Amino acid sequence: MRVLRVIVLGLCAGCPAAPPPEAPHPRVAPARFEITQNSFGPLDSASPATLAFLRQQLAGYDVRPVNDEGLEYHVYEGSDQLFIVVTNDDLSIFNVEATSGKVAVREHPWRVGQPFQDSATITDCECWGQHPTCYVRGERIAVNFARECGDLAGHDPRAFKALDGVAPRRVIWAPKPFVPDDAKAADGSDDPPPPPPEDGDDGSGGSGDDD
Repeated sequence: MRVLRVIVLGLCAGCPAAPPPEAPHPRVAPARFEITQNSFGPLDSASPATLAFLRQQLAGYDVRPVNDEGLEYHVYEGSDQLFIVVTNDDLSIFNVEATSGKVAVREHPWRVGQPFQDSATITDCECWGQHPTCYVRGERIAVNFARECGDLAGHDPRAFKALDGVAPRRVIWAPKPFVPDDAKAADGSDDPPPPPPEDGDDGSGGSGDDD
């Protein structure tokens, strides 16, 4: 038996080492609300930003009006803040900003507090205050980070790679698509400007000959 044990041990000495156990994945809180391109939970572009309407739509949650250089509504579940509704002067919704990982995004794996790994998807970043807000051009969902803007503002995908692994501080839904200022139409709408005419096309629609 001693000889057999030595042989077995000798054989196992050349066996590959067992792979280390995988690190546990961070626990994700169950989603209370979901963001889509058209809505933030029960709120959409037609929703009025009034206290009565929000408390009706968000029954069971604590909706608190706050004056922070304009009217906002902070929405809580117990002591946990879930999101902020930012209003326009006409009491329409300017945007809704998720401040908790209990808000999920249907189209993207973006959650507050969870490491971001989607830099290859975003097309643009803008500097909001001191923090970069990034999005896919033409979509209504953006993600905001608690770091300095640095060289992130603009359209450089190489710079966006610095965001991978950084946890978003807010995920933002807006009734209108996100479009950078340099891509907006001259009339001030959010539609990107038309492409320039091709070479030789003066826009007149004619040949330019008088004969």
